[in-house]
Amino acid sequence: MKNYFIFFTTVIVFTCFSNVEKVTGNSGYEVPGQTPVIVTGQSDKGNWNSSIIYKGTDGTLIYHSDEEGNRIPDFSYAGYRGGGVSLPQMPVIVTLDPSPTGNDTQQIQQALNEVGALEPDENGHRGAVLLNPGNYYINSRITVQHSGVVLRGSGDGDDPEENTIIHAAKTIGNVSIQVGSGNVNWNYSAGSPISEIVTEFVAVGSRHFAVTNPGVFSVGDDVVIFHRATQQWIEAVEYGGTDPAHPDVWTPSDTNLNIVMKRRITGISDSVIALDVPVYNHLDRSLSESILYKVNMQNQISESGVEHFRLVLESDGPEANNHGNNAIIFNGVTDSWAYGVTVMHFRFTGIGVNNSTFVTIQNSRALEPHSPIDGGYRYNFNLMSRANNILFTDVHASYGRHCFVSNGTATVSGAVFHNGTSHHAYAASEGHRRWSMGLLFDNLTFNEAVTNIVIGLYNRGTYGTNHGWSSAHSVVWNSDPGPGGKRIVIQKPPTAQNYGIANREIVHGTGPFAGPAGFIEGTDQTPELTSLYEAQLHDRLTYGVPPDAPAQLSALTYDENRYLKLDWIHLHLHEIELLIERSVNGGDFEELVRLGSNENSFIDFSVGNDEYRYRLAAIDNGRMSAWSNAAGFNMNIPTFDLRSPASGTILELTGDTSQNFNSWWTAIESDFDFLYTWYLDYADGDFTDPLLEIQTDVNIMQVSYGLLEQILQDEGIHMGDTLNGKWMVKATSGSLSIWADDPFSILIVRGGSNTSINTDVNALAEEIYLHQNFPNPVSRETVISFNLPRTEFVQLSVYNIMGHKVKRLINGVLNAGEHNVSWDATGHGSGLYIYRIITPTGSKSRVMTVIK
Repeated sequence: MKNYFIFFTTVIVFTCFSNVEKVTGNSGYEVPGQTPVIVTGQSDKGNWNSSIIYKGTDGTLIYHSDEEGNRIPDFSYAGYRGGGVSLPQMPVIVTLDPSPTGNDTQQIQQALNEVGALEPDENGHRGAVLLNPGNYYINSRITVQHSGVVLRGSGDGDDPEENTIIHAAKTIGNVSIQVGSGNVNWNYSAGSPISEIVTEFVAVGSRHFAVTNPGVFSVGDDVVIFHRATQQWIEAVEYGGTDPAHPDVWTPSDTNLNIVMKRRITGISDSVIALDVPVYNHLDRSLSESILYKVNMQNQISESGVEHFRLVLESDGPEANNHGNNAIIFNGVTDSWAYGVTVMHFRFTGIGVNNSTFVTIQNSRALEPHSPIDGGYRYNFNLMSRANNILFTDVHASYGRHCFVSNGTATVSGAVFHNGTSHHAYAASEGHRRWSMGLLFDNLTFNEAVTNIVIGLYNRGTYGTNHGWSSAHSVVWNSDPGPGGKRIVIQKPPTAQNYGIANREIVHGTGPFAGPAGFIEGTDQTPELTSLYEAQLHDRLTYGVPPDAPAQLSALTYDENRYLKLDWIHLHLHEIELLIERSVNGGDFEELVRLGSNENSFIDFSVGNDEYRYRLAAIDNGRMSAWSNAAGFNMNIPTFDLRSPASGTILELTGDTSQNFNSWWTAIESDFDFLYTWYLDYADGDFTDPLLEIQTDVNIMQVSYGLLEQILQDEGIHMGDTLNGKWMVKATSGSLSIWADDPFSILIVRGGSNTSINTDVNALAEEIYLHQNFPNPVSRETVISFNLPRTEFVQLSVYNIMGHKVKRLINGVLNAGEHNVSWDATGHGSGLYIYRIITPTGSKSRVMTVIK
């Protein structure tokens, strides 16, 4: 009896094997009943743990988010029926032997259609077509086009006396065997229920968000989340990392960049929608307004599969290019599978998934493709367009270019390659192009790879069709690229993160194109969680689905900088609990308070002159969410001192009004947004009624000789006489203020021309004219214009309504006259903003409105 079970040396935690049952038929072939999808635990597990995901004291998994809200998502929903459900055993309805005519296409297709015409049972199952051992020949596509139908062979070995070998003629065309009609469309249809997602930021890993019109949906609806690739989003991801000299290669007109995720609604409460599977990319309304629409799945089939046969695409040799293209394709299915199947000599895809969800490819092999060794060939296990929550487990590839790959752009998410091996790979296993999301490469082993980069989550730049950032929010876990300098490359895409954890050999962030290193840790360590997929699946099935993590936690000063106010985003269908923890001066996090989940802010009144950091988690029936991003604020105000010119400096005014007196001081390194006020006073003054005061947001001051001449003249100091003075700087932020340690003395000698300067500080300031920005209100770009009466040092900055600087537009010397500068409001939320011009002779401010 041939054993088709996955077998480990340790105890099965939550799935058990059924007894093997004898299938009725001429072959006497035995198949397993209720083939298990996965088991948990391995005998060689270590004791190293990641810093961002590990097992807590209660046995549940603890997740941490980074400062941007990125975290490792839950991949356990991949596979048949969302993971953790054993593959069913279909009863044999029709048994076939090889046709004496040498062409088995018609008898196989007719048998599948006959079974498909039967009434399904309560599980949607109809039955299997069993092919007895032997050689079968097909010359056109075989299609499993009905739900609940299985095409089963008698084994996938190379001996036709004991196994089923299907030979596809060289003229077979694009696909040899297809599961699904392929006639499934995820696009929006006119008249279908649709609503805008209005939650400002739905973090990766979340299952809840608010919509504008929840009443058009019902629990159980199949829906699609559609995130358009707007110009703002494309700019935020830096044009996909492609050649900056050609930023037009990633554009809103490229539909491959639109993020598409197929989901099912599991709950509705007021405006909040709950989904069956989390999102695998942030939905950020400041970059793109996402929508939710109901999709028609009437042509989708389910509960169907292929099992236990070998499919050989006939060819003229290892590099031939005139035979069948794809071996087995799942197209337009859900809750379906391939088990115990071997495919050989395909040109492009061995086993691929397209327009489908919740498919398991298990205990299968895609071996020895025959094709040129070049682009567009040899994708052994391939995620094609619109493939969500797909599991490849215990799979084996050989001589591929991209053995385990997502080639389906931003419509692919939530896919797992688990417990796989690759032999003699010519190129990397990877996210291949245009922002595939939520890919997990888990416990993969490579041997004798020809390529140096064996697994890549990276920027592919101008490769292919300007592939750019190939994947986001994806993980390589406990995988081995093989010896001899083989590498795993992990890079961080803008707005997202990728992770390389507990892998072997060389793991780094240097890829073929520029990009910062992703999150890499534990290289050459043996992790306690030997398989991330198995650990996540066990966690969810044993302890339940955790609530969503709160998102976008921020900590800002409140009530004139006396307290700290926390804000966050969190949604749930019912009342749960929120836990806030706080760390003081770098110490351990400790519980601060527990709140109801309808709260979205909290004021910490118990703060002093210390540094604080906060994190937030949701708790539902004892099950804790991932930690939010950590947010902090340093309430301690450090001292600062004056630097130059040194105390006791003698300044002789020459009468040349184009010259400037420059002074500077140490900048305050603080979380407070400080402004500085520069003072000049008599040596015996106390700066309450100074000779001159000027405000700036940088730690340098430039005062014209002409202005100082005017001050000395107004004070009655004649030519050749001296002002015995001092200068000082005060920093302020709201109600907080701090003076520099000590003032610096200065002697100012009035020399040069006796020409009267017929103005004062206020008059000089009035000569600066700051125009209202245009257009106003602004949604994207606006122009700020101003007039300068003279050449001088200028600072022009934009602040939010809280007074925090969001952009410095100018910081330098400008000539007299009119100037124009543009500000792009992309990435900034709706509200009022202040723009301020500061020169040594005065300042002006205006208010503008941003509307998104």
